[in-house]
Amino acid sequence: MKKSRALCLRKIPAMVAAVTACMGSTISLANAQALALEEVVVTARHKSENLQSVPIAVSAFGGEALKNSKIEGLGDLAGRVPGFQINTESASEPNLFIRGIGSDMESAGSDSAVGLYVDGVFMSRGAAAAAEIFDLERLEVLRGPQGTLYGKNVVGGAISYITSKPSQETEAMIDIGVGNYGLVETKGFVNGGLTDSLAGRISVSSTNRDGFAENTHTGNKVDDRENLTARGQLAYEFSDSLDVNLSVDQYKQNTTAPWRSLAVADTSIGEGDRSDKPWQATDPRKGASSMDGQQKVDLKGAAFTVNWDADSVMLTSITAYRENNYITADNAAGTYVSHAVNYQLDDNENNWDYDPSASGENPHDYPSLMWNQHKTEHSSQFSQEFRFNGAGFDEKLDWLAGVYYAREKVAREEQVESYFDIHEWYTFGEFGHESNATGVKTDTYAAFAQGSWHFDEQWSLTVGVRHSIDKKDFSAERDAPADDITYDVESSETWGATTGNATLNFQATDEIFIYGTVSQGYKAGGWNGEDAKPIKEGEGWDAEVLVPAGDVATISYDPEHATNFELGAKTQWLDNRIQLNGALFNTVYEDLQTDQLVDNALGAPAIITTNAEAARSRGLELELIALLSEGLTLSGTYGYLDTEITGDLFAESDVNLKGNSLRRSPENTVSVSLSYDWELASGALVNARADYRYQDAYFYENNNAPITEVDSQFSVDAALRYVTADGNWEAKLWAKNLTDELTVSSVTEWRNLYETYAAPRTYGANVTWRY
Repeated sequence: MKKSRALCLRKIPAMVAAVTACMGSTISLANAQALALEEVVVTARHKSENLQSVPIAVSAFGGEALKNSKIEGLGDLAGRVPGFQINTESASEPNLFIRGIGSDMESAGSDSAVGLYVDGVFMSRGAAAAAEIFDLERLEVLRGPQGTLYGKNVVGGAISYITSKPSQETEAMIDIGVGNYGLVETKGFVNGGLTDSLAGRISVSSTNRDGFAENTHTGNKVDDRENLTARGQLAYEFSDSLDVNLSVDQYKQNTTAPWRSLAVADTSIGEGDRSDKPWQATDPRKGASSMDGQQKVDLKGAAFTVNWDADSVMLTSITAYRENNYITADNAAGTYVSHAVNYQLDDNENNWDYDPSASGENPHDYPSLMWNQHKTEHSSQFSQEFRFNGAGFDEKLDWLAGVYYAREKVAREEQVESYFDIHEWYTFGEFGHESNATGVKTDTYAAFAQGSWHFDEQWSLTVGVRHSIDKKDFSAERDAPADDITYDVESSETWGATTGNATLNFQATDEIFIYGTVSQGYKAGGWNGEDAKPIKEGEGWDAEVLVPAGDVATISYDPEHATNFELGAKTQWLDNRIQLNGALFNTVYEDLQTDQLVDNALGAPAIITTNAEAARSRGLELELIALLSEGLTLSGTYGYLDTEITGDLFAESDVNLKGNSLRRSPENTVSVSLSYDWELASGALVNARADYRYQDAYFYENNNAPITEVDSQFSVDAALRYVTADGNWEAKLWAKNLTDELTVSSVTEWRNLYETYAAPRTYGANVTWRY
């Protein structure tokens, strides 16, 4: 297994231009048979539109494209969408970032910066991002603030799943696959008419795989996979103008935790501190840890959608209810500390003593840290949205208006068992146990409207506005006998904002569409709550408490606001055999919410959410697809990202991070895919596909510490498919991460550097039957 050391791609913009030029000459030499790319229809603005005339930076993936590229989760989208980054340290709390903006906040009182929607329903908690991608009509990724039309106002972007809907056509599919690491997967659906007016669809997906890593302490494989996804839908058409759809779904996961490797020891230890170098990993996917960990997720919900065409006005109603439950457990310190030796505790003093000169084992025979954490969260969410859209003034005006309401309840608990034995000269280790509970009830209200005025066939102006109100009731409890930090507090706040957008559109020719837009987004404030520690001044036991822990827990951080300026173009060339879309953007953030380490006089530092006074994210995004010749398709993306914290943001030791780059923001990202179809004499189809993804190095945290810089990374995937002449059978060979790169997916640094990793090289075969 190799750690990624990709070729230098600093001159990627020039390379993209060269590839485009070469591709144009290649196509001009191809045979003159009439070839054209298919039209892609998206609903990014809650109406069906050609992707090439939508004034939004949006990437769209059809259901067949998702299957053929074996995109089965949001992690597979990273690198394929410009500016999109996902870090899956935990299935319950995956971190989604778009254009350098995202969140990894753990408190029940926080909101996400990137919104996830399924058939228009906002998924409030982060665990929803872990769900499997299956049986979708389309997946859309909208980049930049979405502060007008979408149910929940978001500042970073939106990911929208559009599921395959029931129809009267009788069809079925079953796909069975096997692969290395004991992979067994089964997917299928059944669809058809139940009466002349009623249709139904059921889809099920199951995936089981052994672990990628080995815990030598327990002897078990960890970082495995066991998922089950099910969705059922009923669609009833009362008339040509009225139809309804009822959807229920559930996703279940029961796995061990991702493997944490002690990648680099002694990154920030003081004089007299003992070293953890003897336990630094020699194999990134093998070692001893105090526990295998657990990730148990249960997501379920129902949605009822009504579409009524009342002549001049279309009414859409979406009523939804969801429940999210998860349990996670892991050792954040990633190593094994012996209970038998290290836990010789004195019940009164909460420490143990040992004689370093005595024979046999002593605590210094084991690593200095342990942080066994166990988290549970239950949340429920009800939402109701009404949308109205229509046209007027001889269709010079098309408009959309609506209202939105959601109530969310979250109850979250964390138990931590910790151990610190960090000094060479100590004759005791510090053992601790703490429990935290946070809860929040959020009522969200919004009203929105947007209209487009078409001056003529070329020029149009779109203006939208939304007013959002978020009312939150928050509670937090902590019990920690070891450090005597306890509290039971409550707080309430109401935040709100009016956001909008204005876009000027110009259809220069049938093949060239240009837009300029200004858009805004907003994210409500919240609380830290979880594991709040007092803020102290001084050292040791004599440190002065400046802010008690209970007050820290109820310190609310401010709402976040974003304003995006964007100029985009969507173009078609050579009779629509080439589509090249691009966007230049500059997004300005006020009171950007971010997690920071705050120095604590005793014990581990506190992690609190605070606001950066200001930040900006600007860059260039390109998306290309071309039919080079009959059956040969080239597609690719390029993203350039330049981010900076432009206002004050103070970290530990009063260090101002102003001028640093935003975290999780690789400067250059590239993806290239080549697909070739050829038809055999029998009428059967063979397809070969290769995918390459690359991203520059980036800082995992805002402090831009060199030790947390993630190296540049790349991945190569490939697949070979055979489809019978009647289209009923398909066989597929596939491989991901062909060169077996060690791809870092998350980084944690405190005294040592701990890393988690994406999948190693995987491969397998699938057989599909369709009816």
